[in-house]
Amino acid sequence: MLDTLTKLLEKFIKLGEVREANQQRYVDRYVTPLYSVAEAIYKDYSSTLRELRRKVKTGRKTMPLIQFLEQRRLEQLPARMKIRAVLRTIPKRNWTRFEQGVLGLIHGCLSDFDRHQSIYPIGHGDHTLYDMIRYIESRGEPELAPDRGRLLSAIERQIQGIDKAWEFVCVGYADLQRITVPDITVPKSYVYERSGD
Repeated sequence: MLDTLTKLLEKFIKLGEVREANQQRYVDRYVTPLYSVAEAIYKDYSSTLRELRRKVKTGRKTMPLIQFLEQRRLEQLPARMKIRAVLRTIPKRNWTRFEQGVLGLIHGCLSDFDRHQSIYPIGHGDHTLYDMIRYIESRGEPELAPDRGRLLSAIERQIQGIDKAWEFVCVGYADLQRITVPDITVPKSYVYERSGD
């Protein structure tokens, strides 16, 4: 009887080791590479939108803005297409904050129907930069001055949207990393005690 229990316990331990190895492989093959690509896209979008904001504040015509966005959106297009293809393979019911954040990052937060801000996972955008192009073109105004305030507001919403999406990516990444890292308790002597709060 004791021998049977020992063998059963050994099988459970082996099963746990296999599961842990599978989780580590999942993080190494899927999560970490996708995080790296998402980070590059976030940095590109962040700099592009901030540069666009500067151009809107100082510019006079809408066409240079459209040309700037068209050129910049092509830089990370292959990476975004790859991300979309990867995300399509995962059933949405299995998505974590990580996948929600990655999709929110490439979709942005502008809505076509009423241009209100909406942060993913509730978001309505389709494409972070292309939505900005459509927004400028929909105004139908070659001069920038009449729509400068609205355009700056839309840019700010997109910046807030990608920042929030990036926050989802980072929190989700940390959550997924945690499944492969054993719980480590920090000894009390290393914990910084705060006082005066």
